[in-house]
Amino acid sequence: IGSKRIPKKNIKNFLGSPIISYPITAVLQSNIFDEIIVSTDSSEIADLVQELGLDHYELRPPTLSDDHTPTAPVVEHAVRHLSKHDEKSISNICCIYPTSVFVTSEILVDAYNKIRSSSNNRSCYSVLENDSPILRSQRVNPDGFLEMLWPEHELSRTQDLEPTYKDAGQFYFMDAPTFLKEKKCYLSNSIPYLLNKYQAHDIDTSEDWIFAELLYKNMQSLITKSGIHS
Repeated sequence: IGSKRIPKKNIKNFLGSPIISYPITAVLQSNIFDEIIVSTDSSEIADLVQELGLDHYELRPPTLSDDHTPTAPVVEHAVRHLSKHDEKSISNICCIYPTSVFVTSEILVDAYNKIRSSSNNRSCYSVLENDSPILRSQRVNPDGFLEMLWPEHELSRTQDLEPTYKDAGQFYFMDAPTFLKEKKCYLSNSIPYLLNKYQAHDIDTSEDWIFAELLYKNMQSLITKSGIHS
């Protein structure tokens, strides 16, 4: 899906390589996927993913390519497209966003094993713990003054409040039949894959992009140094 704030976001160079190459590399290295399909409305992206080693892509129709199209219909279209060209039944699917530069093959394998660990697990997707308790959140009321959304927790200690989580926007492993029935990425019986704050970063603006490059570069440097000393 394109971006108005960052032109050609999905193929823009991130530290010298197209950003979409990072999750594609992680997917290929994980060796857990029978089929890999890139859903796009861009022939330029289609050409690029073939250069990156993927032969299977699907050009989305215009009805699924505008700025307001949610993720689930795009995934459904790709799954039904793949079903028509593959005689094997599809048991599990995984949606990975093209700007998920921090996802690794190890994370994908671990998340896949989590969804397979129990027959009750219908989905496993990446989450981050909220930095501050959401029950202590405030808003600006119609008069322009700050007020607590949940005033009953104004005096609650942080450590006494239940932790809450947000979608990290990296990947969604899903039971295929359940997804096709519920037609959403947040399936019933979803389990979390908890990332730390250094394993995910939203990239929506140019400032986000710069910060993500700095974070990624620093993390790679730390990994290299730890490898040297291990």
